[in-house]
Amino acid sequence: PLHTAVQVGTADVCRLLLDTGRIVDVVTKDGFTPLYYALRDRKRDVAELLLDRSARLERVQLDGNLEEIPDWAVSFVACRDACRSSCRVML
Repeated sequence: PLHTAVQVGTADVCRLLLDTGRIVDVVTKDGFTPLYYALRDRKRDVAELLLDRSARLERVQLDGNLEEIPDWAVSFVACRDACRSSCRVML
């Protein structure tokens, strides 16, 4: 369901599924994660949601439809991780 929601739905639909406990990095039989489909289809809002819910870039399988991870996605993860580290230090 999450893979389908990423491909044909909106970030709000994906958020609802994630809020009900769907696994963010679930893999299809072909080895693709929901984040792969969001990046492939250039759905940045969905990709940012998945990344914010701890989807892992290293689990994205590159192929002819997605040849590289976009720079903005790498930056998003770096900023997210830096923010979390800063918060831990402050606590």
